[in-house]
Amino acid sequence: MNRFIKRFFSLLLALTLVMPCLSGLNMIAWAGEEIVRVDSSFDSDLPEPNADGLEDLSVNLDEDAFHDYLVSHFAQCDSTIDISSLQIPNNNQNWNTLNNYILYGLPESYHVIQFGFKTINGIYDSINVWYNLTAEEYAAEFAECERAANILLNGLQTDSLTQVEKALLVHDRLAVWNEYDRSSSNGQTIPNSSYCMYGALGLGVSVCQGYARAYMYLLRQLGIPCVLCRSSRLNHEWNIVTVNGVKYHVDVTWDDPTTDIYGRVNHNNFLNSTNGIVSTGHSASDYNTEPTDTTYDNYFWKNSQTAFQLFNGEIYFFNTMYTNLCKMVNLTSVTLLSIPVKWYGGANNTSPWTYSSVRLSSDSSHLFYSTPDKIYSYDPSSGVSTEFYTPDLPGNYIWINGFKAQENWFYLDISNKQSGNIRTDDNVIKYPYAVEPDQLTPVSNAQISIDRENGIIIGLHPAFSSADFKAQFENNAERILIDGGIVTTGCVVQLTDINGTVIDELTAVLYGDVNSDGFYDGQDATVVNCLANGLLTREQAGEAKYMAADCNHDGSVDSSDVLVLEQAGLLLSQVDQSKDDYMETDAYEEYLDLIDQNPTVDETPVDEPAEPETPAQPSLFERIVEFIRNIIAFVKSIFVK
Repeated sequence: MNRFIKRFFSLLLALTLVMPCLSGLNMIAWAGEEIVRVDSSFDSDLPEPNADGLEDLSVNLDEDAFHDYLVSHFAQCDSTIDISSLQIPNNNQNWNTLNNYILYGLPESYHVIQFGFKTINGIYDSINVWYNLTAEEYAAEFAECERAANILLNGLQTDSLTQVEKALLVHDRLAVWNEYDRSSSNGQTIPNSSYCMYGALGLGVSVCQGYARAYMYLLRQLGIPCVLCRSSRLNHEWNIVTVNGVKYHVDVTWDDPTTDIYGRVNHNNFLNSTNGIVSTGHSASDYNTEPTDTTYDNYFWKNSQTAFQLFNGEIYFFNTMYTNLCKMVNLTSVTLLSIPVKWYGGANNTSPWTYSSVRLSSDSSHLFYSTPDKIYSYDPSSGVSTEFYTPDLPGNYIWINGFKAQENWFYLDISNKQSGNIRTDDNVIKYPYAVEPDQLTPVSNAQISIDRENGIIIGLHPAFSSADFKAQFENNAERILIDGGIVTTGCVVQLTDINGTVIDELTAVLYGDVNSDGFYDGQDATVVNCLANGLLTREQAGEAKYMAADCNHDGSVDSSDVLVLEQAGLLLSQVDQSKDDYMETDAYEEYLDLIDQNPTVDETPVDEPAEPETPAQPSLFERIVEFIRNIIAFVKSIFVK
């Protein structure tokens, strides 16, 4: 018993001595509800979106800088993000605000699946993050989103359009670009991608979360405030947009009806007050009801079921109730053209529809619209419509129900009933209306030219980059393949079709570049000397290199070509090619002028180089010595690398 009492008091004394020491340590802990798991479902345990962003934080932060800081770390899939310098106290208000911001304020960080906050001495020290993608996988997906965003925002980053006009055009373009994921209707599981902006932008298929987060991302690129609005009772998500300082509801998902029809966009849920959005079916009471302004609840765009189009700086649309083509002027409607056509349904297709199925679309050169059997191009300057395309409707399909022009293709939904058809391979027509040239075709002001008879490309620039070279053609740069990736004499340039099949092939010739290094200089003179003196035949050199050896275009390869190349080598040696601006130096310009890369076909042959001061022809003995010297240099260039 005495031994037990002694041990107890020894332990008590030890604890008494240790506790004061522990009080001086930095206590490390996890914040409140440490881990937040990002869930695509409408979980009532998660905080609802906060329209105020970071305003409720107890410290002042630059929201744009904080956004960029987080997104950059999320893009790298960093597992720990240091936020200690922000000195944010750990309390419920700050915890809710930060969680809300990461959950709902960063649509581009869709690959974050859970996160938690680490605190030291009551201050948030870092964010621990978990991801469902690697940094490489995310970069590839985000690049697809950016590509779509560039297309959808084309022409909108200008002060000539109002915020309302920009919000309207993005609303319509997104609805046309994306379609609702019907996987669950077909008994399939909806993929995770459909719940985020990657589904809407990168894949063109999503559910409401994808629409809402893509719309938020796009509007923010235009400087228009946009947040999420969620309802657990409706199992739905949409947006609250602030234009001209006033908040409105916008639901792109419900304005893009299912079954999807090309070019069909409703506007019943665009810029609505809360009363207005309730009237369209948002009849729950568990969402943000701040928008109260009714200005646009019954606006003229409610009568349009096709996408508004920005064309040559003006906005056009159809009033589909009356099939009137209109222009939007100062947020009012001006009728330009009435189209006397109707779509018919019923048992014998004799009953006219209440609304027409006219669709409006555009590219940089045309404003298109569809009728039941044709596609027309409308010229706003003359007010004239021209028949552009008449599809061959197969089987019992009797009219065009949906239409859009996208990336040089027409997409048509064809139908045999008023309600439309679920899209299948049988009732879709794809037509390449802006057919790219089926052979390599230079642009009108191209530096290069093509000799089809000899199958060559001439007019090249020394050190031509592949991007500069591809820009010389009308063809899609992605379909131009350059052998080796560098434009030099002898490299093969190919054009492929959309399936990757080679449909055209030419060989590049840079006059003077006989050794295919992209320049012409003294090294090329050695090879040309061999050709001029019969030590290398035309067949051995190859046709492209033999043509390149004829520097002065007199029809023969001789000592005059050697002299030009030696002079080129001397000039090039004076140019510092390690500097980005070396091509702007006088020596380089003189070097370029030595050899004409675009000889005319009917040029009169000359025996001597066209230089104003041509050196005198060397004697026989001097030729022999020079020839031996070039042979030695040539051999050294082969074996000494």
